[in-house]
Amino acid sequence: MPRIHVVFGQSACGQLKFGLAAARSSESIVSVIDDLMSGPLGNMCLDEMQQKRLQWWEHVLGEDDKDHIALLGENWKRFCAWVDSMSVKDSLLIWMAENPAEYTGLLCVLSHVPVTMPVSVVNVTKAYVEKYNTSDVEYFIKDSGEVAPDKLFALADYAVVLDSSDRATCRENWSQLLREHGQFRRIVDGSVEAVPEDYFDPYIIRMARNLQQDNESFTVARVVGECLGRHPQLTSDTLVFWRIRNLIDSGILTYTGSMTNMRECWLRFSN
Repeated sequence: MPRIHVVFGQSACGQLKFGLAAARSSESIVSVIDDLMSGPLGNMCLDEMQQKRLQWWEHVLGEDDKDHIALLGENWKRFCAWVDSMSVKDSLLIWMAENPAEYTGLLCVLSHVPVTMPVSVVNVTKAYVEKYNTSDVEYFIKDSGEVAPDKLFALADYAVVLDSSDRATCRENWSQLLREHGQFRRIVDGSVEAVPEDYFDPYIIRMARNLQQDNESFTVARVVGECLGRHPQLTSDTLVFWRIRNLIDSGILTYTGSMTNMRECWLRFSN
């Protein structure tokens, strides 16, 4: 039975490709590079739905990132072509870490594949702990793309088969997200739930307050780094930067320098 690997994000896709090549495996990879932590959701094989997501990213991305929108569109086309070409003989191995983007990706993929298709899942966050943590060194993996290629592929041994009950739960979670129409997502008690697009703003403000000393300015890159490093679920520097621009527009923060480069944009609080 041919096994197909499904992975989320460009980094994780690249790492898994290297891992498969090193293992001399001929198994194929399907990637979803769109960050489903934010933006509208629906049947991604509909042109209308794809356009809604691309329009969302046009709203969110900075001027220097516009080329990424074309890559997203091409990736969704390839994903839908794969959905159309699926065989009843295929089986899936889905790789996901415990962050809203990859967890929502899992739900999305399951909504597009037949319920009879065998599916297993590698929870990269948990599997990494089981395989690599020691009494002296402890790791917490928030993103599959963080894991080195050889170490990532080795986690395939920790795959767990999704039974009919698990898949029914995932389908209901996906349906709930579609009903809620939220623009951001977080993980709560093993499920994904929608939250308002300003949900993470208080956390971003708190990280920025921690950086401000004697009213000195600080770079966007430092705020983004603090958010990604300390928040248990935030995974996208793009989304944090977008929310910072909204905090500037609302008058909470002011800036000097370039709004197209995180390292060249300096912030301070308006008060």
